[in-house]
Amino acid sequence: MLSGRAGRDTVLHYADVMADRAGAIRQLTAALQINADDVLQKEVVQATGLTAMRANAGRYAPMAGTGHWISDQAFFHSGGSGKWQGHLDQAQLDLYANRIGELIPDSAARQWLEQGGP
Repeated sequence: MLSGRAGRDTVLHYADVMADRAGAIRQLTAALQINADDVLQKEVVQATGLTAMRANAGRYAPMAGTGHWISDQAFFHSGGSGKWQGHLDQAQLDLYANRIGELIPDSAARQWLEQGGP
C-alpha cells in the first residue's frame, strides 16, 4: 500500500500492473502528486518492462549481486503468475481455500487478492 501525499492510499495488484503498466504509472504519479509529463511517464513504462528489467537485473532485482538468486536476470523470469499451479494436490488446495475463506470472508476482496481486477 502506498500512502499518497493527499492522504489517499493506493493499492496496485501485480496482475493489474502487468496488464496496464501505463495506467499503473498514471495512478502512482497521481497518488504521489508527482508532476510527470507524458514523455517521462512513457520512459518509466519502458524502463519497467520485463525486457528492460531483465537487461538491468543488477539494478532492479532484489538483493542483486549477492548470489541470492541463481541468476539475477532469472528473477524476472516471465512476469506471469499462476506458476504454483500443478504443484499442489487437492488436499492442499482445499486447505488453502478454507483458510483464506476464514481470513478474508469477503469474496470480492479475496478475488482481488488472488487475481486482481476491479
